[in-house]
Amino acid sequence: MNWTVIRIIFIAAAFLSSTFITQAQPQTEDAPIAILIAAFLFGIIGLLFVVGMQRINPLSAKLWRYPKWSINPFQMREPLQFFHFGGYFMLASGAGIALNRIFWGPALHTSDCLPLVFGFGILCGVRACTIIYQNKMVTNDID
Repeated sequence: MNWTVIRIIFIAAAFLSSTFITQAQPQTEDAPIAILIAAFLFGIIGLLFVVGMQRINPLSAKLWRYPKWSINPFQMREPLQFFHFGGYFMLASGAGIALNRIFWGPALHTSDCLPLVFGFGILCGVRACTIIYQNKMVTNDID
């Protein structure tokens, strides 16, 4: 199965559905910048904790592959694949919301950027996991 195409379809669907929301959207209020920072940090710290638990889980794969678009993101034995996909999904959804607000309104506020910031935090968390849990990562490139 071509997982790259499947990932792109899901991510494109998230982007398009967020961009072209058909119902009237309520006006949001500005969230404090601290909320955006907290969402970003939660993506990193939360992922380090969750993946850290999976690191010691005996049902987890002995070694994990670095995240790749061509690997099935829905397998339970390699959690970084799922979170890699989820981070891009959140980024696409957040970008769609931002475009919707910019072009069709109501006005874009910081609270509308939460999915975008959280998705970026998740992707940074995935990268942090590959560094911190380096001994769990496969060193050669296999599919």
